[in-house]
Amino acid sequence: MEQEKEITQLIKGILGEKLTTGVGKTLDKMIEHVKFILSDTIYNYLLNEYEKNSKTKTLIHRSEPVDFYEIYQPLFIKPCSYLYQKSSFRDKESTRYIEKLFEKIDKLIIVGQAGCGKSTILKHLFMDSIVSKYKIPLKIELRYINNYDANGKNIIMTYIKNEIFKSENISKNDEIIEKLLKKGIFVMFFDGYDEISSMKKDIITKEIDDISKKYKLNSYIITSRPFTEIEGLSKFKVYEVCKLDDKDIDEFIKKQISEKELVDKIIESVHNDENKSYKSFLSNPLLLSMYILTFQSYSNIPEKRSEFYRQVFEALYSYHDSISKMAYVREKQSGLGKDEFIYILKIFSFVSYFEEKFSFTQTELEDKLNSIKGKFKGIIFENDKVINDLTIAINVLTKDGVEYTFPHRSLQEYFCALYMTQLSESLKNKCYGRLLKSISGRGIVRSREIGNICVLLLEMDRIALFDYCLIPFLENIKSKIIDINNMSLLDINDMFFDTKLFYGSFSQAFSTDKISRIYEKCCRYVNDKEIKGRYFKSKKEQEKVIEEVASKYLISFFKKFLTDIESDILKLKNEIISQRDGDSFFIETIE
Repeated sequence: MEQEKEITQLIKGILGEKLTTGVGKTLDKMIEHVKFILSDTIYNYLLNEYEKNSKTKTLIHRSEPVDFYEIYQPLFIKPCSYLYQKSSFRDKESTRYIEKLFEKIDKLIIVGQAGCGKSTILKHLFMDSIVSKYKIPLKIELRYINNYDANGKNIIMTYIKNEIFKSENISKNDEIIEKLLKKGIFVMFFDGYDEISSMKKDIITKEIDDISKKYKLNSYIITSRPFTEIEGLSKFKVYEVCKLDDKDIDEFIKKQISEKELVDKIIESVHNDENKSYKSFLSNPLLLSMYILTFQSYSNIPEKRSEFYRQVFEALYSYHDSISKMAYVREKQSGLGKDEFIYILKIFSFVSYFEEKFSFTQTELEDKLNSIKGKFKGIIFENDKVINDLTIAINVLTKDGVEYTFPHRSLQEYFCALYMTQLSESLKNKCYGRLLKSISGRGIVRSREIGNICVLLLEMDRIALFDYCLIPFLENIKSKIIDINNMSLLDINDMFFDTKLFYGSFSQAFSTDKISRIYEKCCRYVNDKEIKGRYFKSKKEQEKVIEEVASKYLISFFKKFLTDIESDILKLKNEIISQRDGDSFFIETIE
């Protein structure tokens, strides 16, 4: 009760100070009335959002919400390594205090791999903005924009005005909102750029760019997985989330678990010399959480990420909510077995991943379950009971308001990859061809980074991935480079971004150094022109700079890089031949 009162006073304090500064005191009665209404709606928004962020569920604490700051491990960010090659440890910036963070930067993009803590950073900064009275925070989770209808234009501003300010297009409301936004009293958080639908990506990106320019006195943060092309957005500095170091790992573990004996055992196992080769695996907060979750059953760090996710599902499936030491398995209402749940999750994850769906309404969830039952009649279940099991008994889905999500999107990617690896060869060919389209030609998942699922497929279905996806892509790029003198400069630019995304996604199989260096040069050239990013005043102006970059850097780069591509193709083909020769030998042995 005391804490609620304190939060209320904090929110009233920041609103009283910032709104008065923003609107001014010379108002007629009508505007004064509208200001009062807006103040009330913003107050309710901040209160609800603060309460939502201050309590959290995690993979470890999945039964009941816990206080955010009881388990929060402060994280650091640094200039993005694949953009700024010369960044060093000294460039690390703390995210502990939002005001200090924005002393040097007023527009920031934070990139990082799955589970590195991007959204967690935003939760903390949102609350710190209120506590420190820095600015009024507005948080836009971009996955919700995918389903938001605003007649195809001004989607974000319409969303902000209708869903946060509740203006309902009353002219006086809009007048004051415009005045407030221009005063620079807000910090806007755009969370999950990589979750924007490919159909809306260009529109939303341009809107974010336009908003940050029109209301330039505000502060802005965008979070995204890497290699989504958001890195080139006008006037934004690109930082990446730092990995946890040894001290961070120990502190993180201590904050998640209350039993000292268990904490000591986990920390000892993490720092065991036998696990040295896997240590970097646990510098990611999500993967470290997964290790903590599965420690009681396995007490080791698996070498492969795919095995890690398998262990996580096993733990979620069989553990009691409190993770007690008793061998208790929560009753499943649907009556389905583990293999049947895995089968449902594989199909559901595969379809939703390629549909770019990361959250699901009850209706959408039931529609997917009905389609699974319709195609595979051997599996019989009641939708409500399966949904109950997935959310309560297994916790592989969580309910967020009226929508369902995976505890983390990487679990969706794991089950999607698992489904792909178990297809017949002819269907694999089609499926990997579909994945190939997402890397080239701005396909269905081009709008988001696909590195995690690529790592999983490299581990689980390496030869098929080489045969049906990697080699075809490289052969296509090779043929284009050979004919590069007949390509337009704009097409050469598109080819470079396709190549950059490909090598970035499969960085575990290829070196990305040369591509990173040339990309940095291209960015510097554009910056020097003071026409930053991919969004310009006119399409003609944009194309002119793109053509200059392609002519100055990319043609010569590709001609030299052709040798690397040929070498990579040969390496992949040799590995396929070696694998198949080995298989043939053992088959002939048993014959």
